[in-house]
Amino acid sequence: MADRCAPGAQALRALVAALLAGAVAACAPGGGAPRTPAPDLPADQASLAARLTQVVAARDRAGFDALFWTPSSATATGAAPTAAAPTGRRDILWANLGLLGSVRFAPGPATDQLRVGWTTGTADPRSAWQLVGGVACGAAGCALDDLRAVAGEPAPLWAVQTLTRQDDGRAVVLVGPGDAAAVWAPLARQGLDAVDATGLSGLTGPTPVGLVVEVPATAAAFQAVLGTDAAGFAQTGALTWTEDTGLPPAAPPAPPAPPAFDSGSASSSASAAPVSVGGWTPPSAAVHIVVNPTATAGLSDAQKAMLLAHEALHVATAGRPVADGADWVSEGTAELVALPLDAATADWSRQAARAACGPSGLTPPPDAAFAGADPDARRTAYAVSWQLLTLLRAHEDPGRAQADLVSLWEGEPGVVPGVLANLAAWSQAWCQG
Repeated sequence: MADRCAPGAQALRALVAALLAGAVAACAPGGGAPRTPAPDLPADQASLAARLTQVVAARDRAGFDALFWTPSSATATGAAPTAAAPTGRRDILWANLGLLGSVRFAPGPATDQLRVGWTTGTADPRSAWQLVGGVACGAAGCALDDLRAVAGEPAPLWAVQTLTRQDDGRAVVLVGPGDAAAVWAPLARQGLDAVDATGLSGLTGPTPVGLVVEVPATAAAFQAVLGTDAAGFAQTGALTWTEDTGLPPAAPPAPPAPPAFDSGSASSSASAAPVSVGGWTPPSAAVHIVVNPTATAGLSDAQKAMLLAHEALHVATAGRPVADGADWVSEGTAELVALPLDAATADWSRQAARAACGPSGLTPPPDAAFAGADPDARRTAYAVSWQLLTLLRAHEDPGRAQADLVSLWEGEPGVVPGVLANLAAWSQAWCQG
C-alpha cells in the first residue's frame, strides 16, 4: 500500500502553496492526520496549558501532536525548540497520560514551564501538583518541545519513563513494563491490609486509605522524581511524598506537610512543622510512595511488603500532625504495622532494641535520630521506637493503649508524662528480663 502522506502531483502543488503561506502539513505520528499549522498555535503560556488540558481530556492525539514544535512552526514564530521531542518520545508521553485520571495544566513559574495537577482516578483522589518543562514561545505563539523533568524539581514519573499501571481500586502502582508490575501491585495491597489489621482508630483519616505507589525503573529515574541528588537516599527503600511542589499560586494556602519520615520517607513540601497539634488536616496535595529501585533490588517479597506497609501507615496518617519530639511515635507505629510481615526483620529489631538498653530501660529517640547520616543508628531508633510501643500494647488493654498512643502522637501534656513513666518502668523490666 502506498504511503498516504507521500505527495503526488496535486498534493505537491498543495504543499508548495502551504509553504508559501508560512505553514506546512505534516503527518501526525501514530495517526496520519495533519498537524495544526503554526498560525494556529496557542497565543501564550496560559492558552497552551488550557489547550493541552483539553486535548488530553478528549484523548485527541492529533491535537496533542499539533502542540509540539515542527520546523515550520519554528520558522513562522521565530522561536526554535531547544530539543524537539521525537515521535517515540511523544508516543511514550501520550500512552502514559492515558494511564492517569484527570490531568490539568496551568502556567508555570518560568516561561518554559507548566504546572501539572494529575490524579490516578482512584486511590488518592487529590491531585499531585508538579512542574514540567519544555515550553517555548515566540512572536506567533507557544508550543511544546517536550514535557520533561525540571532540574531541581520533583518530576512526575509519567514524564520520566514508560509506565504500566496496576490498579485494584485501593492501590495503584505506576511502574515500568516487565516483571516489576506483577511484584509490586499485590505487595501494595498487602501493606494496606496491614494498616487495616493494626487497629489505629484516632490516627487514620475519615475515609479508607488508598495508595499510589511510584516505582522508578532506574536510579536516574528515581533521582528525577526526587528532583535532587539521590545519594542521600542510597539506604532508603521508599519515601512518602506530599506532591505539592507545583501548586498554582491561586491555590488555597497549603497546610503543613507531615514531618519528613525516613524509612525512608520524606515530604516534597517546603513546610514540615505542624501549625497545631491534634485533629485531622487534609494534606495540601496527593501523598504518594516512591520506591528506590536500587535499595530494594535485593529485598525479598516479604521485605518489600514490610516496606510498603510502613509507608502505608505514613500515607494513612499524613493529615495527622505529629508533636515536636514525637517522631518516634510515628515511626514506631509504622513498624507496628510493618514488622509482622517479616519475622526475620522483627527478630533483628528486637535484638537491636535490647542492645540499646540502658540502666533505666529504653529512651524514646529524639526526632533527629531518624534523619542522621548513620544508617545503623537510624535502624536502632526504629527498633527502640517499635519496642516501646510494643510494650505499651502488651501492658494495657487495647482501648487504653490506643488512646495513650494518640496522646503520645499529639503530645498531650496531661497524659504524656505518665505514659512515658510507665514505658520507662516497663522497658527497664524488659531489658533486665
